[in-house]
Amino acid sequence: MRGYLNAWLTTAGLSALSILFLPNAWADAAAQAGATMTVTIQITTKEQSKTDIRTTTINRTLKGQCLMEAQAPTQIGWNGVSAEQQAAVSQSQANADAFVKQYGPSEGLSNQIAAAAEKCGDDEACMMAFVQKLSQNSEIQTMAKNKDAAKAAMPGLTPDLGPARFQLWQPKQCTGTVTANDTFIVDDPGGEGGMDAYKETKKVQGSAATSPDWHGMTIETDAVAGTTTYRMMPIPPVTIASSSSLKGAGQEQVNVIPGTPIPDAIGPLKGILGKQSTTVKGPGGTVSLNWQSVR
Repeated sequence: MRGYLNAWLTTAGLSALSILFLPNAWADAAAQAGATMTVTIQITTKEQSKTDIRTTTINRTLKGQCLMEAQAPTQIGWNGVSAEQQAAVSQSQANADAFVKQYGPSEGLSNQIAAAAEKCGDDEACMMAFVQKLSQNSEIQTMAKNKDAAKAAMPGLTPDLGPARFQLWQPKQCTGTVTANDTFIVDDPGGEGGMDAYKETKKVQGSAATSPDWHGMTIETDAVAGTTTYRMMPIPPVTIASSSSLKGAGQEQVNVIPGTPIPDAIGPLKGILGKQSTTVKGPGGTVSLNWQSVR
């Protein structure tokens, strides 16, 4: 029943407003929600380490592609509300408080409405009688006279959050192949007299398909800044054949990026989609990442 009263007050232009996040002209330059594109991905890891007894050389590559789906453009990106947007929200809240104080019902009238809604429940005739009686209330009559001024003040209740500049692309399906060409050499002379000496050369060479659990990445474009940011999803290890000078043929669990830490977000990179690349350096080597999108 309170909703009925709110609807009645709305016809007088006096209902409270919600904060709206509306798309604008920037959305015209973005892909429509549900549109798809294909992104090819190449990740190349080169790491090398050496101690007195051990030498490790890692060369691994992932070549894959993901079918990506566009989400509706938004005004707020991965980094959350900007300082300017927060200021706009705060200002609109202040405007809303002033609006309610100037044009809204008094606490006493609000309590009357709440009490009537509680008393009448689902009895529509009861509510109609109350609304009829309420229309004779001097405060309601004043609010009705001020409805044009109230409508004119309403635009200030909606914060200006700027253009719908951000668009998120999410993976629908990803496939790929991991290739390894690694060498692990151990040359331990042992203790005094060569006791416990140990020598082994192990190679991990071959390719394997990525796991169905690999979800590639998510992508965010920024139409205002003209940039693209990537978030790479974890790549499950694959099994690749190995050969040991001591143990013969075997298998090895291979991570595409074994040691170099990858940032949570890669970018923003200059340009919106298309062909982009970056290199991440770590203590033991580098990871090169390349993307190319086709819409």
